[in-house]
Parts: sequence; C-alpha cells; structure tokens
Amino acid sequence: MSENKKQHYVPRHYLKGFSHDGKSLNRYDLESKESSQKGIENLCQESYFYGKEPELENVLKEIETKQAPILRKLIDTQNLKTLNADEFGFLLLFILLQYTRTKCAKMIANKFTEKWVSEFIKPIMKSSNELKGKGVTEESIDSVEITYPELYRDHMLTTLLTGRELISDLRPFLIINKTNKDFISSDAPIVLHNSIKYLHTYAFPTPGLQIFCPLNKNTTFLLVDTNLYNLNTDSTIYLDDDSDVDSINKLQFYHGHHHVFFSDKKTENYIRDLHLEIEELIKKREVMTRTVQTIRNNDRTSSEIVEIYPSGSNYRLNFTFIKLNHTNNRRLKSKYKKLSRTSKVFHLFRNDEIVERHNIESRKISELYKREFTITPY
Repeated sequence: MSENKKQHYVPRHYLKGFSHDGKSLNRYDLESKESSQKGIENLCQESYFYGKEPELENVLKEIETKQAPILRKLIDTQNLKTLNADEFGFLLLFILLQYTRTKCAKMIANKFTEKWVSEFIKPIMKSSNELKGKGVTEESIDSVEITYPELYRDHMLTTLLTGRELISDLRPFLIINKTNKDFISSDAPIVLHNSIKYLHTYAFPTPGLQIFCPLNKNTTFLLVDTNLYNLNTDSTIYLDDDSDVDSINKLQFYHGHHHVFFSDKKTENYIRDLHLEIEELIKKREVMTRTVQTIRNNDRTSSEIVEIYPSGSNYRLNFTFIKLNHTNNRRLKSKYKKLSRTSKVFHLFRNDEIVERHNIESRKISELYKREFTITPY
C-alpha cells in the first residue's frame, strides 16, 4: 500500500508554473464562482486516486522527474529548438499522460462503463432465458452494480506506452503571450480542440486536431494538424491580440472539471468576467452511444456495431494565428460525405499507417495484460 495516500492527478511541478511563489496558487471554483488561494500540495489530489497499490504512482513519479526539467527549460528559453529528440519525446509523453490522468478523464471512463452496462449488458441479462429460468427478475438485475475500475488505469497505461506515435505527426508551436492578459490553467489542462466540426470527434488521430497546453502565464505549447491549418511561422507564435488570449483561456473553462488556476490575484475579475461570458455554452461532458451499423446474420438475427464516445464541444473559437486550409478542408469534407452515404463503419484519420501501428502495439499490450479488452483511438 502506498505510504502517501494523497495522489496528485495534475503534477505539482506543472502547477508551480502558474504560482507566484512556487508554493501556492490562485484557484477559481467553476461552481461557486469564488476564488481563493491554496497550497499546491493540496491541489488536484485525491486519496488513492490510482488505487491502493503503489506501482502505478511510482511509475508516474519517475516519469515526472524527467519531464519537470524539460518543461522548465521550455519556459525559460521560450524556444522549441532547444529541445533534443529525447526531450521532445518526453514533452509529447507529458501531453498524453496529463490528458489521460485527470479526474475528468477518470469520470469519463466510469461513465463509459455505466453507459455500456445500462444500455447493453443489463438488457442482454434481462432477455436471457437461462437467468429467467433461475428466477432472476429484471428488478434484481437493475439493482446489481457492475463496475470496471481497471478501465481508467488500462486506458492511461496503454496511452502512455503506445500513444505517442498518434500525435507525432502534429506540428509543434510555442505561443508567447505579449499582451497584458495572462494565460490560465485548470485541473484538466490539456485541451483537444478541432475547428472541423463535421467530424464530431477530438480523438488523437483525427484530422484537424489542435492540442493546447498552457505552461505558465506567458507560454502555451500547441500541436497542430498543418494539413488543415495554415500558420505563418515555423515554430514560435507571438500573441499581441487580447482576443487570442481570451480564446485560449476559454478552453480551460470549457474543459476544466472543478477549478481554473491563475497566477496574479489581480486577474480575478478578468477570470470571473470570462466565465460569465461563456457560462451558457459550458455543459457537462456526456457519454453518447451511436449505432453505426446493423448486420443481418445468416440465422435471421441481427447484430449491431455501436460506438460509445464522449460528446463533443458546443462552442466555436476563432484564432487570428490559425487559418483554415480551405482547399484541403473541401477535399476532406467531400471524402466524409461520400463515406457517410454508405452503410459501412468508417473513421477518418490523418495518417492510417500511424493508427495501424498504434493498434498493433495496443494489441500487444492487451496480450501482456492477459485481458480481453481493446483500447482504440476513437
């Protein structure tokens, strides 16, 4: 059992980037709309968040010791070109790991299980003649709680071990804030955004993906699908437009779970005003189901292929530094419409070869676990 039962789902070394003294942080509560100052040690942590066995937490701590100086170096130099290949690899690993280790990610994994049990497992149990013959009633089936707590851990570990390749084709940029407004963060700081709304997904291999990661009040790391967006720079974006800072900060509100964090107490009124501006657009994340194909079997029965996925965002943001590549978007949209007219299941990826390599590695991990589960990137 872990000696320290309090386990952080956002690492302390990351939170320090938004602290004015390295010890405490200003916190805005998304529900109460009140702000307070709290010690970093007591933020984004929960008892036995990764379980009572210490192995996973120990692995995360080892990774964090390698990632912390890389983030610090990037903040200090404000230059992506100062990172070597290994350091950049650990930076991508930080993005993947931090995206999958938050309380929000754990909640979504639990909702996946709840949705699957309520809409598929229990209806199958209720229609079972064998269970009916044993006197099992529908009421008793409804009263049974079926959980899969390992889903969150398995997804996080698989992403950690195999996911880096899925975002390796995205182009990295560093955004330097030159305005009088500060970047903020949240308890779910890695944001996947996509301006290609008809795809209805924000998965790692999706065309049009943008990944935002604020590093401190002046710096944000960005990964972009440059096949669908044009940026007039090779690696560094200097922001002097307040609206861009507002848009990046809004992402933290949209995706935060309970709190957003900010460096300067003077920013409090700006935080509250920004929240009020977009409050009506923010909705709780839901887990959706969609039947993508119905298959007629030889015995005259039918089978369904069903997707379970988190609901997409309900907002649009415009950035002055990212412009849509209309030519490539028209090609993608035409392909999407053509595939949509068929009855076959389809997924559009930026790079099919990368996804196939990822799936092969995921299957190897599944075999290593000796479990029958599949982690897919969509």
